[in-house]
Amino acid sequence: MKAYRLGESLEIEPGSLLIVELPAYGTFLPFKVIDVTNMPYDEVDYSPLPITTSTSLGYFTPTVPPGAPLAAPQTGVLPPMSYTASPVMFPLQNSFDPSDMFYFESPNNKLMVVELFVQPKFLRVMPEIPAGNIVASYENTIFNIGGSIQVNVGNFTGFASTGFKRGYSLVVQLPKVHYGYLFGNDTSLTVYTSGKIRYYDLRVAAPTPNEVLDAFKGKVKEVEFISLPMPTVQTIITNVLNTYYGTTGVPFSAVNQEQIAKFIKPLADKIGGV
Repeated sequence: MKAYRLGESLEIEPGSLLIVELPAYGTFLPFKVIDVTNMPYDEVDYSPLPITTSTSLGYFTPTVPPGAPLAAPQTGVLPPMSYTASPVMFPLQNSFDPSDMFYFESPNNKLMVVELFVQPKFLRVMPEIPAGNIVASYENTIFNIGGSIQVNVGNFTGFASTGFKRGYSLVVQLPKVHYGYLFGNDTSLTVYTSGKIRYYDLRVAAPTPNEVLDAFKGKVKEVEFISLPMPTVQTIITNVLNTYYGTTGVPFSAVNQEQIAKFIKPLADKIGGV
């Protein structure tokens, strides 16, 4: 099973598969990419990071260091041993929601894959899905696919056992959900931050059950596995999944093509099939 690793290139193009894993639900959402509307992707230099003087700070130390600020002292600046304690989003004028450049509500068959490259590279980066809901670690969590294929969720594109990555983030942006980010500086230095965003604007459809099983068996070369490791089931996410996809996903316990097809059918009814 192919899983993306930092430093490699994503290979998202028409005809490829995208498997979005939702460990809190014990499910995954399978998609077939019909089109990449901004092929191959768009890049945005975002410097400094949108950490503002109204962004609350927390500290990795047991207590707040004497004289340390409780909010960012300057735009894009993180003091020593600090992290953003309020969700950071990426505003952009003239986007659907100017406070969050990646927020969208239609069409049903739209998805976005968003990569974030942060400088300095040692900064901790942790998505919040939805904003304010810090992601969890599912390292060494095992699911069975098709009754016999064992999948370690930690092998999906997800997060290290500590629940964060350094200098990098990769998420699938679901519709009608605001994502946030936590940035952390666990060094003794004051850091001035910057970032580069790479995003893929996709149109997707439901794949066939056979394509899904072949993807997990390693028989499909053009497939990306991306995990959204929310720590618990979230009402806002459940509502979005049911509204846009007709299902909260294909259970990892589905043991054959017939059972997988049962859960793919409502997805195909919502976004179309292949």
